[in-house]
Amino acid sequence: MTRFYDNNRVVDIALKSKKTGEDFASDFFEDACINEKYNEVLDAYRVDDVDYLVDYIQSYLDGTNPDVDYPEDYEPEYDLDYSIEDRPAADPVDLETGAASLYAGGWRAEDRDAIQKEYDLTDSETDAIVENLKKYEEQ
Repeated sequence: MTRFYDNNRVVDIALKSKKTGEDFASDFFEDACINEKYNEVLDAYRVDDVDYLVDYIQSYLDGTNPDVDYPEDYEPEYDLDYSIEDRPAADPVDLETGAASLYAGGWRAEDRDAIQKEYDLTDSETDAIVENLKKYEEQ
């Protein structure tokens, strides 16, 4: 299985050969499996949208992917297995402490998108931090 994540969810994908049982998911998504996109805590690679990956690989297998030239007698050689789950939530105390550190470092609420990208946060984590930053800015 190969793991990928986006802002809110994690997907485990296996693309197993029907002949050998070998998993080719990391080969199939080679461009997404690069070290600078790897999150050690999640043991997963960062992507924009986990649903897109699942749709892309499913369309490949069912012979409808427009990026692939299929032979007339196309039969899929792989079985797809995947599961999608929500990303684990951060501890609210950690988020408040993180917001205080960000504020001390010069980050402000209007930096929401940059904060989310820089610290690889979920949407809800980013929202919680931004709310705390707003409170600090009002004091």
